[in-house]
Amino acid sequence: MPLSDLRPTSLPRVYDLVKSAGLDVRDWSNYKHPDKPAGNPKYCYEWAFWSDYRVVLLLWIQDFEEDHRGIYQDLDYKEKEENGSWNSVQLRRVKRMQEALQIAWDQKLPVSVIINEGQRKEDSESGASVVDARKLDDRDWFLESYNGHGVYRLRRIEAEQRAVKLTRLVYNSLDWRCPSGDDKRESSTTYSGKNGFGHEEWLFRDEWLIDGWRYAFIQGFHKGNYQRKVFDVGLYTIEPSRTRRLVAVIYEVEGLDQDESAKALGIFQEKGWLAKMKAEVDEINGNSSAIHPHAAARDIINVRFRREKVERMSFEMEDTDWIRGRHRYMLYDIEGSDKILVERSVKRRAGSHDAPEGKAVFRKGGKPVEYTPEHFEIQRKLVDELREEFGFKAVMCEQDFVDVRVETPERRIFFEIKTDLLVKSVIRQAIGQLLEYGYHPGSPCGRADELVIVGRGAPDRTDALYLEMLQKQFRLPISYRQVKI
Repeated sequence: MPLSDLRPTSLPRVYDLVKSAGLDVRDWSNYKHPDKPAGNPKYCYEWAFWSDYRVVLLLWIQDFEEDHRGIYQDLDYKEKEENGSWNSVQLRRVKRMQEALQIAWDQKLPVSVIINEGQRKEDSESGASVVDARKLDDRDWFLESYNGHGVYRLRRIEAEQRAVKLTRLVYNSLDWRCPSGDDKRESSTTYSGKNGFGHEEWLFRDEWLIDGWRYAFIQGFHKGNYQRKVFDVGLYTIEPSRTRRLVAVIYEVEGLDQDESAKALGIFQEKGWLAKMKAEVDEINGNSSAIHPHAAARDIINVRFRREKVERMSFEMEDTDWIRGRHRYMLYDIEGSDKILVERSVKRRAGSHDAPEGKAVFRKGGKPVEYTPEHFEIQRKLVDELREEFGFKAVMCEQDFVDVRVETPERRIFFEIKTDLLVKSVIRQAIGQLLEYGYHPGSPCGRADELVIVGRGAPDRTDALYLEMLQKQFRLPISYRQVKI
């Protein structure tokens, strides 16, 4: 997007823009004019706001710069603090901006930018800033780098991000592997109420894979134009107690068109899965005639996803008017303040200084569905080795899904563990994840200075030559580390 397209053309209130960014503004009413929260002087003149999930900054469009990767701004509020031209109130705001930037950097939070246009303090003859127009940018920004001495680079995410959706699943007491017969509590007007089952009840039948894909049905994709579109989808259910529970997030769910659904249904029939579905409906006295090969294919199969993209969970959702209002089996957009409500149940991992215990840990992205025992053994030994090199506090496990990371004032190192005996296979599996964690603009991990592939085997000469080429020809700061077990 050209920088000129970001120019604001109106002057909405800061209060309204902060609220639109998804932050809680209820405390703005806690002053002598509670009916006029937008005028609260404690907040309305600030330059930075934040929550547990997002930072909001007010920035001047005049300070934005462009390069081949898009729009960015270098922020040095330490220099502003030391330049001597700020009064005590402005210095307090400078310090608050520094605090917001540090929080965004340390916690890898997304940043919303309110774009100001007008005269900045430095350019104004009166010595006071004058805002002529402002708007909330519709794209997230992220802190790309920090030099450790007060200078941050904030970059706008130019690429389109996948939409995040929320939808309801029919209740199932058998983990959505087969119909459980719980549909009697559904209204007789719903599909599951009429037939005694819902097609979603096989959603996590993980062994039914076609070329690595799980083909299934999600009611929310059935209405609306979602064919050949990709979403990250949060799935919740309503339990018999009326509790709404978030049960999974599936990343990169693809909606199928009629032809794709028909091909998948044909394979289901060939493999006997369709007959198995009918038999399982009969076992709970449901209407199995609703499942037949001549039905509209999208009535039985309408999505596909990779099994490793499923993150299972069990979080009770807050009992709010917003949550209660999502009672239909539809795909709801969750952006802004709505997304914050859901993110309270899907908080990213904070990380730990200790290696995790040897049990199944479900993770999103391109990871295996669960760790192997060898993985835990390598991870524990690697952590011990790194603590000897860098100290206890510098080593973290599982922060933002990175196996192990080292953070020092000088550098940030990501370690990705693979357990294959063949080093070439270890490199192949790990390299894509490390590049995504360390360099993708949407990654919460921050920019990596070094990427380390960890395996239990010793690299041979060809492995070493391959890594050397990646380092020299592509200038990737990547290496291999053997951890013997």
